[in-house]
Amino acid sequence: MLEIFLFKYNYAHCTGVSSRLNRDLSGRFDSASYSREELVADIASCFVNSELGLPTDIENHASHLSYWVDRFRRLRFVGHGQARCAPEARRGRADDAAHRT
Repeated sequence: MLEIFLFKYNYAHCTGVSSRLNRDLSGRFDSASYSREELVADIASCFVNSELGLPTDIENHASHLSYWVDRFRRLRFVGHGQARCAPEARRGRADDAAHRT
């Protein structure tokens, strides 16, 4: 059963290439775009299970999704704080901006 899960999961990643759905696959591990792609792949795997009538380990998917949602939120929050400080740094208040991140 693990092999089927991995196939569906990795197949979902393959749909992101530019000739298919053109998702941003450039993110390195521990980036917001990587986290988003992990969420897409896991949710797609759940949809495929449902469409094919295959059993789904809901607790496993929920745990995996919860992990990547938390990572995504944390990374987006950090990025938001850095983006908020960028205009101040550009205007010469880099010291003030750096203390707020």
